[in-house]
Amino acid sequence: MMTDTIEKSSLHTVFSNSKGTLFQCDIEMKFHLVFKGEKYALRVCDFLKFKRYIQSIDLEAKLASPAPEDDLEIVFISGSDRCMLLDMEDLISLRDLLEGGMTMLQLNSILVEKLGNVSLVAEHC
Repeated sequence: MMTDTIEKSSLHTVFSNSKGTLFQCDIEMKFHLVFKGEKYALRVCDFLKFKRYIQSIDLEAKLASPAPEDDLEIVFISGSDRCMLLDMEDLISLRDLLEGGMTMLQLNSILVEKLGNVSLVAEHC
């Protein structure tokens, strides 16, 4: 799915929305972000920097600004030579994806802390 070198079983979907999906790879110890059809591999520290940067963008100021350059944002990805060109809808979707992913990771940490590292299986009646 992501690359030929990563087994599908090592990728776990963390969070998904209409524009993308955030995966966690246990083998590589990286996150894989698929956004608008593009794939980005991020080390944990790069993921956290990227999330903080996206959160720091003042969307309200951009929306209120009449300047045409405020309609787009060029986002550089730490640890990569690639960048993203995002409009307001993309910024909102990306922020949602990253925040949702972080929430799921925090929820997982709470569950592991409280329940231990067990697999939960839903029973069918």
